[in-house]
Amino acid sequence: AAVPWLALKNGSGPLVQELPLLEPQQQALLLQSLAQRGDFNSLEAVSRAVDSPVPLVRRAAIAALGGAGDMSAVPVLLRALRELKAPADQRAVELALVDLGGGSATDDLITQDLNSSSVALRVPLLEVVSRRLGPAANPLLFREANNPSPAVANAALRALGRTARPGEVPALLSILAESYHTDIFGEVENAAAQALERIQLPAE
Repeated sequence: AAVPWLALKNGSGPLVQELPLLEPQQQALLLQSLAQRGDFNSLEAVSRAVDSPVPLVRRAAIAALGGAGDMSAVPVLLRALRELKAPADQRAVELALVDLGGGSATDDLITQDLNSSSVALRVPLLEVVSRRLGPAANPLLFREANNPSPAVANAALRALGRTARPGEVPALLSILAESYHTDIFGEVENAAAQALERIQLPAE
């Protein structure tokens, strides 16, 4: 079947009905088109495709939600992050959550989920939150840098390597004195060094 690119007078219904009849590559292209339409039926179809058994279709749906969705897509993507085990799927969901629209409302939903998440989910969500918020995520990242789990603490410190300000270097170094996890010390030092590199030297 040919992919129906043009908008139809009957809305997205015919496009949604056409979707399961297409080959995977055509489904992936149509999912992008449906997400861009943005109406309820279109986004519902894209959300359902996140559960596709076909990796190409599943990842296309995830990317489409990230590019065109808003806070309403957060539960779908967080469920996918919990349930999908393939590294490529996990990475696709992380990127979609970073790109997702909806501003502070989306940020708040993701952060709320992070605060109640297991270690396995907390690690990728720290990456997502730090990339969405930048330095505004630093209070949360410093808290998580003291997490009892070395995996979580290291994830927070890696993020702080990108977001910490020079004035926060003493707080980073204090982690060296307070933490009993010696396997995070390398990440602390890296984060502090990267923060110091952001000092603005006066022009000569």
